[in-house]
This record gives sequence, structure tokens and C-alpha cells, in this order.
Amino acid sequence: MTLNFWAGLGASSALLAIAHWFPWPRKPRRIEAYAIGLTALLIGQAVWLGTTGQWALWLHLALFCAVGGAVVSGGYAIDYVLNLRAQLKARDGRDE
Repeated sequence: MTLNFWAGLGASSALLAIAHWFPWPRKPRRIEAYAIGLTALLIGQAVWLGTTGQWALWLHLALFCAVGGAVVSGGYAIDYVLNLRAQLKARDGRDE
């Protein structure tokens, strides 16, 4: 394993530790925490792969993260809409 790999691993670890103990004005929501964690991991991978000239590989890994993030965000959006509809029906006394 090269020094670039260890530098990337160290960068991700440091960013995750900083994010964990950062004095956030409010605790990040779950989806925000996912995004923060994935960003920290991608930055470490960028340090590793970017310094070795493997930007295409890093871009592919970032694309996997982006697609995963879109699916998770979509799931949260669908759950939000379904829960909102159920709350409105319950409030109006309808049982459609």
C-alpha cells in the first residue's frame, strides 16, 4: 500500500472524527449525516486516487455514491408524502 492510500485513509478518518465532534447548531438529520459521511469518504478517496492520477476511477465511485444518495433521498421523499397524506386524512376524518 502506498503513501497516497494512507494519506487518503487518514483524510477520511480525520474528516469523520471532526464531523462527529463538530459543534453543529443542531444535530444533523439522518440523511444529512449520511451525506456528511459519504463526502468525507469521497474526499479521502480523492486524495488517494487523485494523487495517483486515477480520476476516472474516483468519478465512477462518486457516481455510485450519487446514485445511492438519490435513491435514499427519493425513499425519504416518498415516505414524507405518504405520511403527510395519512396525517391529512386522519385530521379530516376521511378513510379513503
